[in-house]
Amino acid sequence: MKAKIKSCSHLFCGRNTSQDPSSYAEKVQKSTFSGETFRVLKEKELRLYSEYRTRRLVLEAWEEITWRRRVL
Repeated sequence: MKAKIKSCSHLFCGRNTSQDPSSYAEKVQKSTFSGETFRVLKEKELRLYSEYRTRRLVLEAWEEITWRRRVL
């Protein structure tokens, strides 16, 4: 998530980055960052939903926010 925020910071800070969006999306999907802050939540969601649902929802929300920012 930190990398996701960092890669989109140019939208808010006016900096331009040269990172390819499709390459970045692939990196996000392959990420194994454990996010130990929410370890119990992650374990519970994996048990209940067979996925780390919160991670997916946060990344989807971030994509929506950055998409709206680009459109406006």
